Amino acid sequence: MSDIPEMSCPSCDKTFAENACRYVALSQEHCPYCGAVVQVTEGFGGTDIVAMVAGDVAAIDSWLDHHAGIVGVEIKRPSTKERSNLWTFSTPYPWTCEVSYEQKLPNMLAIRFVTEENAEAVFANPARTAIACAKHGVQLYGYRKTKPMTEQVTAKWGVTQYLSLYKLPEELFEPILSRLDSAMKEVLTSLG
Repeated sequence: MSDIPEMSCPSCDKTFAENACRYVALSQEHCPYCGAVVQVTEGFGGTDIVAMVAGDVAAIDSWLDHHAGIVGVEIKRPSTKERSNLWTFSTPYPWTCEVSYEQKLPNMLAIRFVTEENAEAVFANPARTAIACAKHGVQLYGYRKTKPMTEQVTAKWGVTQYLSLYKLPEELFEPILSRLDSAMKEVLTSLG
């Protein structure tokens, strides 16, 4: 069974994968005096989302494999069962390192350090934390989950750097980790 959503044509009642659609954009040019249509231009195009995601995930795998080969770390790959695009691995820094990819942000990845340390303090004043992150050119990241039946709260926070997958140089990896580490330390210092 395919993970691609299906659609039905209201004209011929045929069913097909959503990514098989032919996209057409019509552009009308109007007279500046009377408003009459003077020209209609038809354009078309399409995006194969499945192919784009596969290409992006392969690029991320390649980038991480290169790093893992240099520093000798093991990368936990995304699970196809969970339909997650989250890679995790160890670094010399005291934080968990995650690389995340989302279909809604094609050709982009997020690399971040996360921790549970002082999470409640970060959630108490995220604006102050965001300012400390901005000084390092990174963005604040966090989430808090509460299980209603037990009232158990899990909170994580961290700092994120977004990167384009277009010509992603391997040499960029270590400087980004260093920047993320500096931002994490400044946030913890700012919390007191």
